Amino acid sequence: MKREQQSAAVRKKILETARKLFVLQGYEQTTTRAIISKAKITTGTLYHFYKSKDEILLAISEDVFEEAVALAESWSKSKSPALIFALEIGIQLQLCQLEKMIAETYTIAYQTQGISQMIDLKGSIRNSILFQTYSPALTKEEFLIRTRSFRGMLQANIKEIGTIKSQTNQNIMSTVLEIGLSIFGVPKKECSETIKKALSILKEKRAEIDKLINNIRHFG
Repeated sequence: MKREQQSAAVRKKILETARKLFVLQGYEQTTTRAIISKAKITTGTLYHFYKSKDEILLAISEDVFEEAVALAESWSKSKSPALIFALEIGIQLQLCQLEKMIAETYTIAYQTQGISQMIDLKGSIRNSILFQTYSPALTKEEFLIRTRSFRGMLQANIKEIGTIKSQTNQNIMSTVLEIGLSIFGVPKKECSETIKKALSILKEKRAEIDKLINNIRHFG
């Protein structure tokens, strides 16, 4: 058990260090040597857990996916599936709006085949759970197709989001959320109410999102 705990601690240290370096200096500019140096581990230790930088990014992407889910659920007091989805996507968009390097890392992750496949698969399973009452006739394959289509649209907006003025960013978020909710069968009136509530919660929680980014920017 002690060895398992040590392995988990080292794995966590690698991922935390890599994530922070990706945000501070960009994915492309971050080398495995920099991760090794900052994490204070040996080359052999890194490659024992991850064979490449892409594998590290995949692991980080899985963690980010789970973290967004957990945060959205904790902020959605009503436990509305539509609101939880809107908050999951809204959190990701807001992080990308506020920190250019996060948007860059998201874009690279979405363009990396193994990672995009993982995001699509996990997302489709997640969406089938959230939206089964709205779209009970959809099959697993149909949820996957709709999830992939939404992800493509989300990816395109994240890629451009760092160069757009803040007011337009607000419009982008509203539009992205409306398309996402509609794709999965949420009625138009509920879409409008959900988006309004999600934007209000995101505004209320802005300090928490800023804290997340600042913790990354100022790591030791």
